[in-house]
Amino acid sequence: MLRKTFYVLTIIMVLLLCNITFAVDIKLNDDDIEVNSVKLSGENIEGVFLSKNMNNGGSDDEALKSNIEVNNVITISKAGEYIFTGNLSDGQIAIDANQIVGDVKIILDNANIECKNAPAIFVYCKDINNDKCNVIISPKEGTENEIKGGKIKVDAMNFKNQDEILYYIEKDTDETGEYYEKYKYDGAISSDISITFDGKGKLKIISTAKEGIESKMNITINDGEYVINSLDDAINAAADKKSVITINGGKVVAYLLHEAEEGDGIDSNGYIYINGGTVYCFSCPGADNGLDSELGTYINGGEVFSIGSMNDNFIISNSINSVRATFRPEINTDEYICVADENENIVFGIKADRKIGNFFYTSEKLEKGKSYNVYTNITLNGETNEYNMYNSYISGDFSNAVKNEFTDIRPNFIGEFNEEKNIFIPIIALIFASVLFIIMLIVDMRDDKTSAKLKVVNLVMGIIIGCLLVIGIYMLNPVNSRTVNRINVKYENNIKRPDEFNRNENMNRPQESIPNNDVI
Repeated sequence: MLRKTFYVLTIIMVLLLCNITFAVDIKLNDDDIEVNSVKLSGENIEGVFLSKNMNNGGSDDEALKSNIEVNNVITISKAGEYIFTGNLSDGQIAIDANQIVGDVKIILDNANIECKNAPAIFVYCKDINNDKCNVIISPKEGTENEIKGGKIKVDAMNFKNQDEILYYIEKDTDETGEYYEKYKYDGAISSDISITFDGKGKLKIISTAKEGIESKMNITINDGEYVINSLDDAINAAADKKSVITINGGKVVAYLLHEAEEGDGIDSNGYIYINGGTVYCFSCPGADNGLDSELGTYINGGEVFSIGSMNDNFIISNSINSVRATFRPEINTDEYICVADENENIVFGIKADRKIGNFFYTSEKLEKGKSYNVYTNITLNGETNEYNMYNSYISGDFSNAVKNEFTDIRPNFIGEFNEEKNIFIPIIALIFASVLFIIMLIVDMRDDKTSAKLKVVNLVMGIIIGCLLVIGIYMLNPVNSRTVNRINVKYENNIKRPDEFNRNENMNRPQESIPNNDVI
């Protein structure tokens, strides 16, 4: 009996050990890159290999000529945890997600990586809908990391065998109607598939060409601190009517640099969900939005601040309070904006570093049931952070302040409405109009003095009047209920979201309670 027990326990231990994944330590240096203390060269060590250019997988001359040269491309080809420490002045972490099944976790442990001519972290896959590989980028707690990268754009029309290409090839028409086949990556961190950000550390992302973080599908941020300085959208999820950007916690600063010619702070071609954390969004000076989504921006919690020049409606949970203001003319650089209650107690303030046309703010600091307003033409004194936001206040001079009244934010509904109207009123109207029409017709037909031509005219006029009466009553008939079609979107991280929304004065949606524990 004892021997059998020993054998069973041994088998269990072996099975458990087989499922253990050991982290791979990668030390970065321009001259030598080590994987688990072994110098990395052309061979594959622990699913990692080194090359001097980005390999798109193509074998014909056009495809080979399109490969971008980078001094150190560190390619990961299997699931696991990879810890990066050190510096690269021209390098790239590349994840080939085509054949990987499982999680690839990139842990940044005081890592600084710059890629001069391409994304510094690059996740590629032929199929943007691939959900077998899950890529997680995690700045380690207590560390500060920096990723700096550019963009690539390659015309793939002349590739002889596109099936060989490992990247996603976009095939569409441009604004002029011209057809194209290409692959392009605009972000310092770029991904063909969905990516997740997690961890307790800090990560600064700098775009040298265009966007900060971009994904062809979804982007999820659960924890960590991310400061993104970009020349176009700081965070972008690009799949039309599909992409979802979800922020559950942590701190995100989406900051468009002054050199930018366009760009939103956070931009989704599908949905944006903010369930918690701290989110500060600065759009391109003089243009675009802090938060911009095609199908709806849903704010369920956290501290959210957004400035821009265009107005994009948000759907706000009934459980939180919020304010917004539209400035015409726009607020200029060095002018002050603050949020204060009816007793002029300041909750939030900022000194503008760009033109601001629209302002939005929500936080647990705004007590439910209390009234708040946005004030301009005011002077603030106190401590500020690097973005001219006031963390604490010494005084605020309200003597010449302008109170910018605002209205409650109304839902920007998504999907097509299924209108359910009271059909009995139009039916009664139709019967009423029909009876009147029949009576008029009988009287008209019995009148010998009425010519046949005039009787036809009266008949047509009666039909038109009856139709207009029914249509008018139907249009004026109030809507009893409106529901939005079910949204078929894959959501990540098991955050609860509604399948259907009812049109109420404001939208009340179920969600998980996520603590806001990372507020400045």
